[in-house]
Formats: sequence, structure tokens, C-alpha cells
Amino acid sequence: MSDYHRLIIENLPDPFAYHQLIIDTDGNPVDYMFIEVNPAFADMTGLSKEEIINKKGTEVHPGIKESDFDWISTYGQVALTGESIRFEQYFKPINRRYDVKAWGDGHGFFAALFCDITDKKSDRFLKDENKYRPIISQGIEGKTDQLEEKLLEKEQAITSSLNAIALADLEGNLTYINPAFLRLWGYQHQHEVLGRSVLGFWKESEKAAAIVEILFEKGSYEGDLIARRADGELKYVLFLAAMVYAIDGTPLNMMASFVDITERKEMEKAIKYQLEIERIVSDISAFFVNLPSQKIDDGINYALKLTGDYFDVERSYVFQFSRDGIDMSNTHELCKPGIEPEISNLQNIPVGTVPWWMEKLTCFETINIPCVEKMPLQAAVEKGILQAQSIQSVLVVPIVSVNKLLGFIG
Repeated sequence: MSDYHRLIIENLPDPFAYHQLIIDTDGNPVDYMFIEVNPAFADMTGLSKEEIINKKGTEVHPGIKESDFDWISTYGQVALTGESIRFEQYFKPINRRYDVKAWGDGHGFFAALFCDITDKKSDRFLKDENKYRPIISQGIEGKTDQLEEKLLEKEQAITSSLNAIALADLEGNLTYINPAFLRLWGYQHQHEVLGRSVLGFWKESEKAAAIVEILFEKGSYEGDLIARRADGELKYVLFLAAMVYAIDGTPLNMMASFVDITERKEMEKAIKYQLEIERIVSDISAFFVNLPSQKIDDGINYALKLTGDYFDVERSYVFQFSRDGIDMSNTHELCKPGIEPEISNLQNIPVGTVPWWMEKLTCFETINIPCVEKMPLQAAVEKGILQAQSIQSVLVVPIVSVNKLLGFIG
């Protein structure tokens, strides 16, 4: 019996047993053998699963023949004809009365589901037998080709799904994953993943834990999280999670499907970034339109504040070249609280002291240095100057008018 079938059977809330009929040389049913039982069935008998599997019915239920019900003949009819039957049965050794629903496959195998009605008569199976039957059918690994084909179709659909799919137990440990899950998280083999907590696959494990709580409370959840792949790479993942319940409402496990939306998220961020830049430029332009000449310095400081706040930089500034282009001076500066101003130290600096810098600016190139430590060898002079000021990254944009370099914003 496959793990998939066992998972269904193990989690049924009521006692369940799967049997093989034993017949004599004349073709008459004389007993049956237990092939598989669930924990609820073992609890009903007071035996362990190991004491039941591969044992005969007469060994597991001694004295049951004393019942007025001809149980072996009935089970034999069910197993050999593929019929189903519902009846009430009293098990004398355990002094309990059960409502029994039995299904056969016509090849000598049958399943039985039991509902304890000792304390209260119940018509539960009359109401719910159509709900139980498909679950039992999916859980039995019998001889019926049609059932087996349907199971294989379902398993193949999950396995070949382009969406990542996972099952986890109620403790949050993974019990099943499909190949798409391995690809999304960058793992090679199932053994690297199965048994691990679902919380360990996300950048924000606390947020993931809160989502699991919501799942227990509401039964489902849809949203996105940042996944942490095996190699440490982060991915945006959209997922739909739901609790899987037994017929009586008892939660069995958690199931979720995942879709990589990293590309979409990056596109959204790029669009948002572009719109925000356009807004800043528009605000600065509108501010300068009717600004009197004596207020130009205020306008420049306003522009530095808008761009500095948006890019979240510690220092933003403007440098202006002298008329003869020999030196440059820091004319405007805006620093975050706690950042030491440098404007007084950066006056009348000869442009020849920063040759690499000037080569870029005179070609009207933007200088983007994400990491000062990784600057090229030809920029060794500029690297030393920046490191002396504890600068770790810098962005410099040339100020050009009528094809002439006037200065730069940093």
C-alpha cells in the first residue's frame, strides 16, 4: 500500500480496516486476513497495529461468532461481488456496539468502517455514507483497475504541476512535496526537505508562524512571503494555504500551493521607483518655477532634501566648478542627524586631484559606486579620498548646461 493511501486511511477519524477474504477449497469464505488498519481501529480492539496486521478475524475478534449475525458469509458476499452493506454489530469481547459500513471490490478484498453507537444510536452512516465512500475508495489499494487509474491520475497531476505543492502535519513539518517545490526552493532531493519545519523556508519566520496560526483559526490563507532558497537567494512567493479536515471537522494536515512572483514584484518596484522619481522631479521643477533669484539657495537645499530623503542617504551635496574649470567647491550640503558636515573642508579643490572622477564627468557620465571598497585600480586616488571620509557608496550626476559641465550633484 502506497504512502498516499496510508495517509488517507491513517487520518480517518473512525475505525477502519482493509481485509483479504480467506476461502476454502470449495470456494466458501471461512475467515479473512487484516491487510491494513488505522490507529482508531487499533484503539477499538485494544491491540496494537502489529498485533492485528496479517492476523485472521477470528484471532483478532475471538467470540464474535457467538453473534447472531453471520458475519463471515456477509463479508464474503461483499468481497466477492463488490457490493456494499451497512449493518449493526455487537462485539462481545469488547462489549461495544458498532454501526458497520462495508465495501467490496469483487476480487476478495473489502474494507469496513465502524462507528461506535454504544451510548447513543446513530444514523450517521445513513447521512454520511456518500461522504465516506469516496474517501475509502481513494484509500484502498485494491484490485479495481478503475480506482487505481483514478488514483494514478491524481498523483500524476500533483507531481507534474507547475505550481509548487506541499503538505505538512499539524506540527508544521513537511510530509510531502512535488518536484516544482524542489525547483522553487533550489533543492535537489526530497530528503533535504521532508521532515523540516515550514517556518525555515521563509525570510521572516515570525511572519510565517503568524500565518500558520491564522490558518488554524480560519482554515485558509492567501498572501505572499519572501522565500529563502537553499543557496540563500530570496524569492517573492504567492501562496494559497488551507487546512485539510476529516469528515467530523478534525484537522488532518495543512496543504499549500506556491507560485514564484519575483519577476512581477521586481517590475512593480521598478514602476513605483520610476513614478516616484518623476514625482520628485515634478515637485522640484514646480518649486523653482516662480522662485526669486535671492531664494535659489533655498531651492537647491529643498531639492537636496527631497532626493536625499527618497534615496535614504546620509549626505547629499552640490559641487560647482570655477569659471576657469581649474578647481571646484562644495556649495550646498544636507546631512542626516549625526553625520559630520564636510562642506567647509571641500573648498577650492584642484580638479587634478581626482583625475578618474573628472574623466567621467567631462564625458557627462554618471558615476555610480555601489561599494567604495571595490573601486577599480585606476580610481585609487578617489578611493582613498572617499575612504578618508568613511564613505561606503556614492552616486554622482553631472550638472550640464548648453553642453558645458558646471558641476555635479552627489
